[in-house]
Amino acid sequence: MIDFAVLDASQLVTVGEGKSGPRRGPEQGTIDVIEDGALVASGDRIVDVGATADIRKKYDLSQARTLDAKGKVVMPGLVDPHTHPLFAGLRYDEYAMLLGGADKAEVVRRGGGIWRSVLDTRAANEGELRRVLDDYLARILRSGTTTVEAKSGYGLTPQTELQHLELLHDAQKRTPLRIVPTFLGAHVVPRGMDAGGYTREILDEMLPRVVAQGIARYQDVSCSPTTFSHDQAATLVEAGKNRGLPARIHTDGGVSFGGWEFAAEYGAVSADHLTFTPDEEIARVGATTTIAGLIPAAELVYRTSRRANARKFMEEGVAVAIATDFCSSIHCPSLYSCIGFTAAWYRMTPEEVLSAVTVNAAYAVGMGDRVGTLTPGKLADLLVLNVPHYRMLAFELGRDDVETIVIGGKVV
Repeated sequence: MIDFAVLDASQLVTVGEGKSGPRRGPEQGTIDVIEDGALVASGDRIVDVGATADIRKKYDLSQARTLDAKGKVVMPGLVDPHTHPLFAGLRYDEYAMLLGGADKAEVVRRGGGIWRSVLDTRAANEGELRRVLDDYLARILRSGTTTVEAKSGYGLTPQTELQHLELLHDAQKRTPLRIVPTFLGAHVVPRGMDAGGYTREILDEMLPRVVAQGIARYQDVSCSPTTFSHDQAATLVEAGKNRGLPARIHTDGGVSFGGWEFAAEYGAVSADHLTFTPDEEIARVGATTTIAGLIPAAELVYRTSRRANARKFMEEGVAVAIATDFCSSIHCPSLYSCIGFTAAWYRMTPEEVLSAVTVNAAYAVGMGDRVGTLTPGKLADLLVLNVPHYRMLAFELGRDDVETIVIGGKVV
């Protein structure tokens, strides 16, 4: 029985799959659109999509809850493939320092940076962390994101990392937002420890307990001159993969470190930031299953001297995803708002950006078979937008046009 339907959409943007799942190369610049489109669902799954007239003839909609999308765009719910929403404390003063001319090293010298957030988060009690996490997840959801990858990484001890993953797991009971938890014990090296010693602590104490806990779906590892070397990162990646935790990599965000080539070599699902990945390295790696997760908000906030070369990645056949990196230093919960400035920042077409925040992002979090496109059999996660054409998302900056959010066939 059909119990949910969206009818008369000016455009039903199904997006559609690429040949290999995510959209790569020229595919990323094309999306599938049905004019005067409709979608029907049963339970939490999409049953069919098509022209409204055809859907009305084909199905009995008398028992269905219907949404009138006349003059509006319907598209998949957004997927944010890189966030850190579990933290205490605010770092707006550091951003003001950066805007005033300080560099990141100076901010750290003055007591700022990730370690400040680690201390603030460790000092917060569980109730406080639960409240701020719920608030941040609500902000993410309100912007039209229906699936979010969420990392630990502001605890950096076995006890706090396990506690924070448990809090992420518990939060899923209170929000319809789909949460993909990631273990980020290898975020930075704790003060007073060396990278080698902390790597051994992750290997010997954290990873076995995280796997036994059964919450995290991925392990993320930071690979940079100030965090973990290639050898240390490789040891962590292999240990995680052997225990059933595929790898994600933070790399090349502040300096070229060979991180993109490393991530591809070790079969990481995604490598994120990639601001300073050289063009010649992108060309040398070529097409790879590793997804390039680009984060324009980080480049804006940190005032980087260059931008990730999104065009080069796409020309080499790499699937590009876009994320907010919502965290203690980048307060950008809205992936929807990123669409417009991503198009301008990276010179990406509206179609390329929409692929990056839907189907490609879904594959970047291991959910490509369930979300990211409006395809029969997938979960009925969708947005109704008060715009006449999907290209308005890249054109109209600073306005929230999300009118209705549907997750699993239910208006939320």
